[in-house]
Amino acid sequence: DSSDYILSGLIDMEVILNDENLGVATDYTTGANPLLCVSYNNKQYYIPLNGDFISSVDVVNHKIIVNDSVKGLII
Repeated sequence: DSSDYILSGLIDMEVILNDENLGVATDYTTGANPLLCVSYNNKQYYIPLNGDFISSVDVVNHKIIVNDSVKGLII
């Protein structure tokens, strides 16, 4: 599946909000509501891949740029 290939490319990328590191993408789920699993301070949280949580992906610098709505997902 081509979406699995694309999602696997996100693994090990840094998750960044306003130049602040919010962890590293470690895994993902697929299905009706795909999620990106992020490790941060020895905890995990999930970012929905549907919707507008991810602003952009910087493949060259290995970073996933997210918007402010992600802060509410971090426990």
